[in-house]
Amino acid sequence: MAENTSSTTGTKLTDMGLDCLQRIFAFSSIDDLVNIAHANTKLRPAADYIFGRKIRGKRLTFRIMCTYPNELYPAKEVGEEIFIQDLQTALRLLRCFGHKISKMKLSYPRVMRRAPPKVLRHANEYCSALTDIAFHMIFKYAFGWSLQKPFLNVENIRFVNCKLSKKITRFNDFFPAMRYLHLVNVYLGKVKYAYQKYHNLEHLVIDTGRDLYTNMFETIRINPQLRNLSLHQKVPKYIRASSKYLTQLERLRLHVGLSDLDKFNVNFKTVKVLEIFYKNVGVMFGSIELTFDQLEEFILNLGNSVWHHQIINFLQKHQSIKKFTLFTHDNNVNEQILIGIVEASTQLKELNISGVIFPVDDIVRFVHSFQLFSYGFTVRYRYEVDHLKKRLGNDWITSAEDSIDIEVKIKRNVNRNIE
Repeated sequence: MAENTSSTTGTKLTDMGLDCLQRIFAFSSIDDLVNIAHANTKLRPAADYIFGRKIRGKRLTFRIMCTYPNELYPAKEVGEEIFIQDLQTALRLLRCFGHKISKMKLSYPRVMRRAPPKVLRHANEYCSALTDIAFHMIFKYAFGWSLQKPFLNVENIRFVNCKLSKKITRFNDFFPAMRYLHLVNVYLGKVKYAYQKYHNLEHLVIDTGRDLYTNMFETIRINPQLRNLSLHQKVPKYIRASSKYLTQLERLRLHVGLSDLDKFNVNFKTVKVLEIFYKNVGVMFGSIELTFDQLEEFILNLGNSVWHHQIINFLQKHQSIKKFTLFTHDNNVNEQILIGIVEASTQLKELNISGVIFPVDDIVRFVHSFQLFSYGFTVRYRYEVDHLKKRLGNDWITSAEDSIDIEVKIKRNVNRNIE
C-alpha cells in the first residue's frame, strides 16, 4: 500500500505585503514593536510605520529602573508621555526607531548609574529628528563622553535638577538650533560656565542655584536677541542690570518673592506681555516700579491677596494695555474693583478674573456694563454656564473649561453684529 503523505503550504509573516503587516502590527504594543524590529529587519519597515503612529505628538521618557537584561518593565503610557523603564528596551528602541522620535526626556534615578550615558549616547547617534529634549537629574559624568556629535535639529532644551559639565554648557556645540533654553535647579559647582552667543536663542527660563545666577547677567548681555525671558530668583539685581541690553524682548515673566521688594525701577521699551507671579502672600505690589512703553497684556497672579489700588495705578500708567488677567482667591474682589480696573484702562479689550466665584447675575451685569470684547470669569456649577448662555443671547459666544471650578470665556459674537 502506498504511504499517504500530505504536504501543507503556508504564508510566512515575512512573505506578507507591507499593508497587511501594518494592519497586524497596529494591535501590537510598544514593546512588541521593539522586539519585532530588533528580531527581523524584513519586518522593521511595517513596525517602523506603526511605531511612528503610536508616538505621534507624544514624549518618550526614558526613566531606567532596571539595567539587567532578564528583568524587563513594559512601556507605560500616561497621557502624552510614554515611559520606557528598562535599559534593554530603551537601547533597542533607540537603535530601531530613534529616527522617529521628536520629543524625549531622560530622567535619572540615582541607583541607575550606568543607564544615562548609554541611553544618551544612543539618542545622540540615532535620534536625527529630535527637536525637544529634557534632562532630569542627569549628572555631569553622563554628559562627558556621551555626546559625540551635535543634535542638529533640537530647538527646545530643558535641564532640571542637573549638575552640568563645562563641556555641556557650550550649548552651541551640541544644540546649534537651540531656540528655547530652560534651566531649573541647575548646579555647576566649580565648573566655569562657558559664555557663548546663542544665535538662535529666543526664549530663556532661569530658575536655578546661585552659582549659575552669577553668570546670568553676562549671558543676557551677549544675547540681546532674546524675545522671552522668565526669571524665578534674585530678580531685581539682574533684571535691572540687564534690561538695557534686552532690546528685542517681547515677553517678561517674573516670580517675585518677599526679598525682592523695593528694588525695582526699570523701564522696558519693547515688552508687550508682562506676567508677574508672587510667591509670598502679603507682598506689596505697589513697591515694584516697572514701566513699559508698549505693554499690551498684563498677567498677574497674586495667590490669596489683591491690592486693587496699586493695580489700578499700574493700569493708569500703561494705557496701551489691551488684555488684563488676574489670578487671585481673594473674595473681596467685587464689582467696584472691576469697574475701577476697566475705567483705568481706556484701551482694554479683554478682562479675565480667575479664582473668584461670581454669581451669574453679576457676570451678566458686568458684560452689559463694561462693553469689552472678551471676558473670563469663574463659576461653581456647570448649569450656571447654561444660564449664562441663555441670558446673554446670541450676541455673545459662551464657552467653559472644567478645572477645580469652571472657567467661563465670554466673547462678543462678531458675526452676529455684522448680520
